[in-house]
Amino acid sequence: MTGAIQLYKTVNVQGDTLEVIRETKEVSLNAFLKQYNDKAFTKIVLEDEISLKGYQYLGTGSSVSLISMNKNLTEQYINVFTTKKPLGTSLKDLGISMT
Repeated sequence: MTGAIQLYKTVNVQGDTLEVIRETKEVSLNAFLKQYNDKAFTKIVLEDEISLKGYQYLGTGSSVSLISMNKNLTEQYINVFTTKKPLGTSLKDLGISMT
């Protein structure tokens, strides 16, 4: 029997989806806003008062069986872009809507 082990940089389980983060990249605020305005992100997260993360969906992979959880998960590949906004500047000021 031949097996393959694939190592991932970061993995998060969200419901029935295994989020596989392929790349995390820090970008300037202007580059982040350009990607946001170009609708490159499927999700935006404000982690604290200044840290922003934009999630870029790359595609869906194969189904993974997690025996310990007794479920099959679908791999979803994403890139994460991070930036910092000025303290005291709201997302509305930057033109970002979280809805």
